[in-house]
Amino acid sequence: MTHMRIQLFGTFRIWHHSQVLEGLTSQRAQELLSYILLYRDRPHHREMLAGKLWGECSTQQTQKWLRQALWQIHTALNAITNTPLLICNQDTIQLNPDAHIHLDVASLETTLRDIRQTKVVHFDLTTVQALQTAISCYQGDLLEGWYHDWCVYERERLQQIYLVLLDKLVEYCLIHQEYAKGIEYGNRILWYDYARECTHQSLMLLHYLSGHRVTALRQYQRCVESLENEFGVEPAPETRALYKQIQTASLSNPIVSPLSTQNFHNCTTTTFSAMLLQFNHLEKTLVEMQQQVRQAIQIAKNALNDKKSHPDSSFTSHHPQQNIN
Repeated sequence: MTHMRIQLFGTFRIWHHSQVLEGLTSQRAQELLSYILLYRDRPHHREMLAGKLWGECSTQQTQKWLRQALWQIHTALNAITNTPLLICNQDTIQLNPDAHIHLDVASLETTLRDIRQTKVVHFDLTTVQALQTAISCYQGDLLEGWYHDWCVYERERLQQIYLVLLDKLVEYCLIHQEYAKGIEYGNRILWYDYARECTHQSLMLLHYLSGHRVTALRQYQRCVESLENEFGVEPAPETRALYKQIQTASLSNPIVSPLSTQNFHNCTTTTFSAMLLQFNHLEKTLVEMQQQVRQAIQIAKNALNDKKSHPDSSFTSHHPQQNIN
């Protein structure tokens, strides 16, 4: 099996084993292959494909460039694989479904599809490892330096997928008290979207729970500044409420009433995570209190049994028997 890896995040590269393939340097060949890989679930009509990629030129010219690009792709890749990467006929071109390649873009998309219906609280280690592997593929935005309309659209779409996967990891870290990792993931998100308010909320909570209240308060100030600079708005009420609780060190009080279904529907992921942590602490406290009550009950029972088995004068003197005659 051919070990070929194609990288579209960051700079376009093709890897064969651990070596970068140097033979595909033509910009048009890279554009053609990248477009087909991004839209790999369908065949592409030759004329429409050429027009999509180089529509500013005549049909005759774009068809010539298409033939040249296909020849360059086949020439570069035939040297390292016996299975053609592309299936070409008179009218259409498409990715060969039997080609053995690892595509970084596909890894991101597949991971999101696999976890979409699973709540973070139900993630197991295998799921978390899959998430970590997927985000490691993101070596930069899609095809950096390319500004074709189709590329800009896909760049924004795939960046959003990357941020969603990071969101999931941040939430997982909150639930499992892996605060340092959560802060790392949250900062990665803000690198791409500095005004992402839900991430500022998560980072405030992560810093506070890791014992850095001042850093959590500073995070709120960064949130305020980014929202003002980007959109001219103030933080949402739940963000301000979280700030007040951190400011007064009263985060142990629920952010919303747990008995209100309507409030549950309005909660953010960060709020749910905070509530979950509070409920876990409450559950632990109740278990400890239950154990103490059980011990107290047992001590009282033992003492009562001792009194019944070995009555003493002090006990009977305070409880004289009544003469019923």
